[in-house]
Amino acid sequence: MTPLPPEELGFEPRPGELCLGLARAGVGRTAFLVQLGIDALLRGDTVFHLAKPMSDEELYGWYDALLQRRGISTPREEIFARLRPFTRPENEDLDIHWMEAWLGSVADRHRSLLLVDGFDWEGWTVVRAAELGGLRTLAQRHQAPVWMTARTFRPWQPNEPWPSPVTDFEPLCRHAVALVPRQDRVLLRVIKRDGLNLAHPDDLDLKPEDVGLVRPEATPRALPRRAYTLLSGGAAGAEETFGACAETWGLTEVHFSFPGRRVYRRRGVVELSDEDLQQGLVGQAYVESQLGRRFPRREGFEELLGTIWHQVATAGEVFVVGVLLPDGTVSGGTGWAAELAKHFMKTIHVFDQSQEKWMRWEDREWVVVAPPRIRKARFTGTGTRYLNAAGKAAVERLFTDTFGPPDTPTADRPQLDSQ
Repeated sequence: MTPLPPEELGFEPRPGELCLGLARAGVGRTAFLVQLGIDALLRGDTVFHLAKPMSDEELYGWYDALLQRRGISTPREEIFARLRPFTRPENEDLDIHWMEAWLGSVADRHRSLLLVDGFDWEGWTVVRAAELGGLRTLAQRHQAPVWMTARTFRPWQPNEPWPSPVTDFEPLCRHAVALVPRQDRVLLRVIKRDGLNLAHPDDLDLKPEDVGLVRPEATPRALPRRAYTLLSGGAAGAEETFGACAETWGLTEVHFSFPGRRVYRRRGVVELSDEDLQQGLVGQAYVESQLGRRFPRREGFEELLGTIWHQVATAGEVFVVGVLLPDGTVSGGTGWAAELAKHFMKTIHVFDQSQEKWMRWEDREWVVVAPPRIRKARFTGTGTRYLNAAGKAAVERLFTDTFGPPDTPTADRPQLDSQ
């Protein structure tokens, strides 16, 4: 049995309902949310997890650590495929418009759960209330309940007002629990259910290993290689090389395609349905207007654009091998992946085969940078069919610089820098 099924809590939130987990520092707010996320993932739901100020690597580390602690043997790639970590610029407040754009870009047909850790409850009450109201409306529109956490500074007692800093926001929460430490145990105290504060709260008596309490400093910063997923298209050239490197280094591969299309990487091929392709389908004329050039009219071209959308939409960062043109776009159809990455505000690196240099998009221009490393657990690797020796060497070095030589055990390689 999983530690935190809805029936144990006594309620199962409906889409748009706001649920809150209260705890003092070090009791396990993040672990609590991750456990809820794991339960939802194992049910087949999609989990959108915003964890400020953690990086994607740290968040995946929490999930990996607690999955191991619970002894769950389901392949990580199956579980992580439905986990959607939020990536956003650091030190920014919750931006509902930004979240709307992100949720819309990764629309999913499955049931969803939205987890928000690190929300700033301080400040002007009316501003925070407006943000929470917008969050509930957003969740309702995307058919997802919301779980949030808040750090409190004193224990909550029955029949008392909610503690600071959430005192003024109690009416907005449909359900709430408090994590209360008791020596070597944790009480999971249901303090509000179905909009009603409970005069006699229900307590679930949990061992720390049940709730999965681990401190952030104990969370692995360097993920096992299998937790990294290459998102690509399996075409000849750069994508074929990215895929071969992913297999050599033991990463997960996902190559988006559609029926009738030839692929050169069979490992991890996902054939998208017409409905899947519609999510990222745009007209050829629109792409040509964005890139400032024309492409030959051929069957399957617009479907190919749809697969590129899937490659980029859920990636944390994008790597492209090709040629940069004077107008700042990348040559060939690969240019659409680069433009999408700009639109989604992804970190994007391009290896320019003509200059044999890595470039990064910064402040609306390309700048020359040192050879990069992979810093996100889900990343896109794509590029030209006409891969030259320098481009192939750049891709292979990207994997070597990140993970060490192929035969280096994961535990022995340097930890990644957070970003």
